[in-house]
Amino acid sequence: GGVEPLQEYFYDGKIYSHNCLSVAAPVRGGGVSAYWRATDLISRENRRREAACAKEELRLKQRVGWSVEQAISLVDHGYFANESDSSSNSNNLQKSTESFPVGPFDAVVMRIPHGWMDIPDITRERIEEAIRLSHDNLGIQTVIITTL
Repeated sequence: GGVEPLQEYFYDGKIYSHNCLSVAAPVRGGGVSAYWRATDLISRENRRREAACAKEELRLKQRVGWSVEQAISLVDHGYFANESDSSSNSNNLQKSTESFPVGPFDAVVMRIPHGWMDIPDITRERIEEAIRLSHDNLGIQTVIITTL
């Protein structure tokens, strides 16, 4: 069982240019960077069992929701850390043979998808709900909201 690992999403046989999930791990200096593209502020109301990701709904500019499985695939994504070769004085890095899960995220930079949403839908209550759900599903403790 479990969640499928992150993969490319295809549209008409080609990789779609707006993949909604990606992870870079490890990044220089340590840690992880991830990207989750949502066409709406996440909410209990727009949670789906399976949310569309880079499919025809996005081409039609529809707000397609999100899924817990998308969040889990980011948190559970496995990566191989680099280890330094301590047997020599060189800067040789070797990829570990053990996979590590990304785990909970410390912070999220939230960009309100104003091009997809109507201005009256962007409310303090919706933003606060998106922050709570980000904490519940990604483990985040800090939120940075970009301005328009």
